[in-house]
Amino acid sequence: MAEINSNGYTSIRNWIDDRTTSDTWSVIELLDDTDTPVIRLSLTDSRVSIPSSLGANPYTLRIEVSPSDADISSGQTFAGSRIFKTDSDGDEVTAIENFSSVTLNNNDDVLVVRHDIEAPQL
Repeated sequence: MAEINSNGYTSIRNWIDDRTTSDTWSVIELLDDTDTPVIRLSLTDSRVSIPSSLGANPYTLRIEVSPSDADISSGQTFAGSRIFKTDSDGDEVTAIENFSSVTLNNNDDVLVVRHDIEAPQL
């Protein structure tokens, strides 16, 4: 079996974060404290961004939500996130990344989640 070299790992990281096609891991889902999905958003939504540089390791998706958003209810609890390749597929590409649960009660409450994906490297 051949070993992947540094160029191969760079290629993998660039494939994960290919912002020029729809073949990217750019959909983030937030879950409640029972791991039930609350919302799934892609880069087409202004609340989702990729703060990491192209091909960076780790690859990071960032999402910011608030009860002032039409699709977030006051009193909603969040406790995890996971990444999907596309908004329409049902297969996640990362496991659930749990964080301390947060309940958004007021319209001025804001939850910011950074979900990092680390690709193997030499």
